[in-house]
Amino acid sequence: MRDFEFSKTSADVTENLLKLHSYALGNERERAFHFDRIYNAEHQVYHQTSDGPIFAPVKWCGAKGNSLSRYADRKRKISQYYQRAVKKIGFSAIVYGDRGYDDIYNDFLLFCRSFGFKNSAAGLPHSDSRNRTFWSIGYKATSMPQNFPDEVENAQDYLEGATKKVAVNAYERNRKARMACIAHYGWECKGCGIDFVERYGSIGKEFIHVHHLKLLSEIGKQYKVDPIKDLIPVCPNCHAMIHRRTPTLSIKELVDILNPALCTSPSSLSTGSRRPR
Repeated sequence: MRDFEFSKTSADVTENLLKLHSYALGNERERAFHFDRIYNAEHQVYHQTSDGPIFAPVKWCGAKGNSLSRYADRKRKISQYYQRAVKKIGFSAIVYGDRGYDDIYNDFLLFCRSFGFKNSAAGLPHSDSRNRTFWSIGYKATSMPQNFPDEVENAQDYLEGATKKVAVNAYERNRKARMACIAHYGWECKGCGIDFVERYGSIGKEFIHVHHLKLLSEIGKQYKVDPIKDLIPVCPNCHAMIHRRTPTLSIKELVDILNPALCTSPSSLSTGSRRPR
């Protein structure tokens, strides 16, 4: 077995979480790999995002820079090695009977069912005995989801376009597709490059808008959205500017308008630099 590093920071764990999550929208092999990891592992890392929780096995998260090709060698170590690794980082185990376990377990069921995983009455293996263990840093019973009233949950496919009444008619957007877009592109704005954590600190963690490159109001019907080709993360300012014009600005047009220094250097935003007037 080749040598490898265990995860040493929460960022290492989060990188693995998002990598596995992106496989859920990949090719057939990647989707099968994602299914096997989530479906069978009894020890799962629980990670809250602004769009809801995502899960990945401790054995996947505990090795630094994991990937589909690397996992075959790394998985041979027993699970306890990876549990020790995430414990050193600050993760703690939440087991059946602990406060908050039922809430996390229900989140896990919903997460799995959103991908169509089915088995037993509750939909998962091991679910009758409830012997899952969830690993988390600073778990809180409530989260702070971003309020996007035009999003819809629990769709099996990324179908978009159905209208609903909010204050005005809005086209429904699928949260799973949004999260898949972010898993692929990251949390930085693809227009100006701002990273909200760099600019605002912890309050900016996992905040970003997702822009729909195909105008749903023009399509006017349901279709299956591709989270990579059809969606792109942008900050609220860039998102507003994109929609200031009809037809809307493309991302390239937006970047061309912005000062190149701001496009390539998100840190310049965090130090208060401004585009010359």
